[in-house]
Amino acid sequence: MVLSERFVAAVSDDELERRWRATRQAMAGAGLDVLVAENNNNSVGGYVQWLTGVPATNGVPLTVVFPRDDEMTVINHGPRDARRELSESDGVWRGVKAIRSTAFFAAVGYTSTSQSALVVEALAPFATATIGLLTPFQMLYSTVADVASALPSARLVDAADSIDPVKVPKSAEEIEMIRRAAAIQDAAFEAALAAIEPGRTDREVAAAAQARSVELGSDQGFVLCGSSPLGLPAHFGPSHLQGRVIKEGDVVALLVENSGPGGMWSELGRSVVLGKAPERLLEAFDFAFAAQSFTLERLRPGASAAQVHAEYQEHLRQHGRPPERRIHCHGQGYDLVERPLIRDDETMPLPDVLNVACHPGFDTEDAFCTVCDGFIITAAGAERLHKTEQRLFEL
Repeated sequence: MVLSERFVAAVSDDELERRWRATRQAMAGAGLDVLVAENNNNSVGGYVQWLTGVPATNGVPLTVVFPRDDEMTVINHGPRDARRELSESDGVWRGVKAIRSTAFFAAVGYTSTSQSALVVEALAPFATATIGLLTPFQMLYSTVADVASALPSARLVDAADSIDPVKVPKSAEEIEMIRRAAAIQDAAFEAALAAIEPGRTDREVAAAAQARSVELGSDQGFVLCGSSPLGLPAHFGPSHLQGRVIKEGDVVALLVENSGPGGMWSELGRSVVLGKAPERLLEAFDFAFAAQSFTLERLRPGASAAQVHAEYQEHLRQHGRPPERRIHCHGQGYDLVERPLIRDDETMPLPDVLNVACHPGFDTEDAFCTVCDGFIITAAGAERLHKTEQRLFEL
């Protein structure tokens, strides 16, 4: 298959074919005749990109119908009633036999039936089959409701428990993409460090990191940045809350969350003090790094995420820390956050090869202490992907 020159970084044909084989094998084992994946973004909407190599973007739903015994049909936004039959790849869509387009907009509710009608049409051959949804939580209500109404004899099931164990373990090609993302984030943090000085806003610091990321090939993402006077917690802030002007002696918290060329995610977080950090702050951040290590020592193929979570909570309790109520460690891939989550209700055992972000964090009386790095987990242990020093930075 000849790829379009417009791709910035495309996953290989071999990698896509590996995914399709593994997916169809899982479908057969679970009794699934066809899958429906529908995403509207490429930060926590990775099923579509994993199946096709093409991301969903900008809040516009992109639907993929993936039969167990045939090529895919894609339903996307475009001219009304547009239809394309593909006898071979057009350089962008691989493993796709048909593209159906119409004009629909999430902010214009009545257009939803135009989109869902095309999904129903693509699923017509499966009117009495078992249809796996990936996952209903990510899909438009109108898609699920209209399919259920139009195909009452079909059996609709959530297919995540069948497909996630195939999607989550990372191949060698995927790991290389993740390494490139982590390297970009190291460089982005260096750019942010150079930009931190009194008189600049949090947003100017974030913009420096974002610009460096884009320059080096980041697919998409965001940089969270927040500053505060020493003695008050400095939490990560989104772009619309990055208007504060940094002052001498402040603490600045920075989290670089973006995907590298090809769309795989990682994330890197550190905090910076403009001046000398007091000993109590250094000790608090040292504990955060130690808490990260505590978690990583327990991440091995086959491990129970719920058990790791329980041991981590007990570790915090023994050291007089409050319980962790955020998700402090989780899988990543085409999704910024994917399974397994290290929490008490996760049922997926850790796979043989796993990409995780680990970011323990806690508030003290006068600080927010957190760190974040990406790791590849295998039987050999946890390999840290980022090269940025693990410390509280002092400028």
